Amino acid sequence: MITGSKLKAPEGFKGLTKDVEYYFLASDGKANRARLVFFDEKGTTASLLTFSRPEFDLALTNGDLVECGSDATPPWLKAISGISVDQLEKDRVRPKKSYDEMVNKRYLAIANLVEDAEHILSSDKPESIINAYADQQSPKLVGARLRFWFFTYLVFGRSKWALMPNFGRCGKGKRSQGADGKILGRPPKSGLKSRFPATPEMQASIVNGFIKYNDKTKTDAEIFGDVLVGEFGCFPLTTSKGKKKFYQPDGKPFPTKGQYDYYLGQVISTKAYRKARRGPSGARAKSGFIGSFSHDLVNVNQLVEFDGYNPKGKISGLLEGSAIDSACVVRGVCGQSGAVVALGFSENKENMEAYRMALFSMAISKVKFASLFGLIIREEEWPTYGLPQNIVFDRGPGSTMGVPIRSEAVARGEMMSWLSRLELTPTHSGQSKATVESSHPRTKSDNDQPTHFHSSLNFVEMSKRHILQAIYDNHASDAEGKMTPDMFEVGFSPTPHNIYKFYSDLGYDAGTEVSFDYAVREFLTPHPAHIKRSGVYFYGRKYNSSKLIDTEVFDRIALNGQISVTAYVMTMCVRHIWIELEGVLYELDFVKPASVHPSSVDISLSDLQVLNENRLRGKAQLREEQPAILQDRNAQFLHATGKAWDSGTRKLGRPAKGGAAERDAADQKRLMGKGHD
Repeated sequence: MITGSKLKAPEGFKGLTKDVEYYFLASDGKANRARLVFFDEKGTTASLLTFSRPEFDLALTNGDLVECGSDATPPWLKAISGISVDQLEKDRVRPKKSYDEMVNKRYLAIANLVEDAEHILSSDKPESIINAYADQQSPKLVGARLRFWFFTYLVFGRSKWALMPNFGRCGKGKRSQGADGKILGRPPKSGLKSRFPATPEMQASIVNGFIKYNDKTKTDAEIFGDVLVGEFGCFPLTTSKGKKKFYQPDGKPFPTKGQYDYYLGQVISTKAYRKARRGPSGARAKSGFIGSFSHDLVNVNQLVEFDGYNPKGKISGLLEGSAIDSACVVRGVCGQSGAVVALGFSENKENMEAYRMALFSMAISKVKFASLFGLIIREEEWPTYGLPQNIVFDRGPGSTMGVPIRSEAVARGEMMSWLSRLELTPTHSGQSKATVESSHPRTKSDNDQPTHFHSSLNFVEMSKRHILQAIYDNHASDAEGKMTPDMFEVGFSPTPHNIYKFYSDLGYDAGTEVSFDYAVREFLTPHPAHIKRSGVYFYGRKYNSSKLIDTEVFDRIALNGQISVTAYVMTMCVRHIWIELEGVLYELDFVKPASVHPSSVDISLSDLQVLNENRLRGKAQLREEQPAILQDRNAQFLHATGKAWDSGTRKLGRPAKGGAAERDAADQKRLMGKGHD
């Protein structure tokens, strides 16, 4: 126990009140006594209490007195505890004296007493000595005030700042409008009686009017005017000097703008008012920082946020090369490292297939994923791998992930057993998935005449570009905010790639590994395909593989027969497809004839479907043209020979080989120049 320790008497003790705090001041071994000090709640008076040492020790032993910590700051100064004096000085308005001057004045009044404190406390009547000292000063000092300063200084660390005046509650008193109608507050410039007193009825009408007429699209002035007109029955008036003001025809009271703002602030907190005026999103955008999304994460792939964005610019169509909308890009970003770990694409707009492709890209090696687009990368360039434990989607197409597809007879394993939690963020709340929102590439804008960029790339080429962009972002983005002291000690650049690799190499990786076949069946889109004698045809395009040939399936197909199978496809690139035959998946490659340009290999599913429609349309047109072409041929022959294309007669048996036949054969040879040997 030291000077300043707090003591309580749980059941009271020799004049001490139950549960009231007392402060230990000193123990006088020579006089065999202990002294305590009691301060009132307001911080204006101090009372000295004296006990004999034996009874004080016994009270501590028996639990009649209990020590309960200590205070470095007097209780009446708790409101300013921890705030620097410089800041307190800055918060004051036109002060006449500084806090330092006031505190020094108080300390100088007790300086001599402090020097002789040991003698005073060991005396029989310390308070009488202090009172006598106060009377001897010129001018005289108040003994009670001097005792309060003296004991406060000794109890609270012998710091002069314990003598700070208690100004913390100044100006915080609440006065309600009295029934006498007296105006409270500073007189307005228009005159003391130019406004009405803010009665409780007026205050209630102010709040009710704000609730009734509040509109995010209106300004504060518009809402205030609506409240005066609708709630208080006021009308605008033009004065003789041409100024506009409100008046109440019946002479009933109505508030000024200052009264309106003041009483709204008394009832509605700043956060609630900002939310009411700006809406949840606007209020949240103006709110302070409350923490990082990665603060509670331990592993990479523990939580991945997904979101789609539409790059600016137009791309070129496959057939005509015209400007069409670019692909929608869905990114998945690891909440712990900030690395782009998933990438999916869809044409024109965000859809479920893009999210499925993004999950497919997580489930397989990124080297394999890039190769499906004809892009070659190294494993160390994009090492992220594994399905996450928790995923975060907005309320777009991805919100139905995990729900069985009702249009299919059998749901395709939609419940995703590998997933622990699927979180859906509120509508129009980008900050709820800030990690992925902040990772999207930015496009600079200006106020010049609108323009658009027509790229020469098609869908697949644009997808390759976004794959390389994701790798670049992982290696070049600044993720210093996610670095830990251990990472700084190792010493590497603060990029999402390095942070992900650091965690993953140490085993802090919550990713779930699944087989490639599972990923294909779970995330890729199924379409019908047909195995024919010459290969597998998917929307008129031929595919094959050596493993499929080894199954001898083509030998089992009749000349004009075919087998219907299910093909799994990445909609943005049909360079490869996967078919399921007798429960086994086979990866097939596009069979490219030598005459086909290499650029035609990488096309999207929709482009392939367009080509297939053109193929079918051409076949239908040929069927219509064939009879006309045939008749045109017969007519040209008739015109040239005077005989029909199929003129003659059909006879039974073999042609006769008599004398007439031999003479005709000889005549034919002579005609052809072969008659003379």
